[in-house]
Amino acid sequence: MSSAGLGSNELNGLFGGSTAAWRFAPQITLPIFDAGANRANLKVAEVDRDTAVALYEKAIQTAFREVADALAQRGTIDGQLAAQQSHAAAAAETTRLSQARYDKGVDSYLAVLDSQRAST
Repeated sequence: MSSAGLGSNELNGLFGGSTAAWRFAPQITLPIFDAGANRANLKVAEVDRDTAVALYEKAIQTAFREVADALAQRGTIDGQLAAQQSHAAAAAETTRLSQARYDKGVDSYLAVLDSQRAST
């Protein structure tokens, strides 16, 4: 078998018979239909990214809200504590004055008992 200028034996059947016409079936192995899959994968990745960003932003907003709530509650608790301390001091002063009035004979012991009951 002579090669007669052909590069390899696989090309021997390129021209067949006396017609000298091309006889080959090109084989295309390019990913024609993968482009849609690649676009879909890109879209999924973008949606996953957007979801992760949204969850991250939600976590940050939740953290800020919890801190703000805790600070507001602390302010409320501080106010309640101050009010209760003021009330306790006033009740103790009322009891002291009622006891002093009783000791001087100005008031009955019932007033002392009422002031003690109010301070508890």
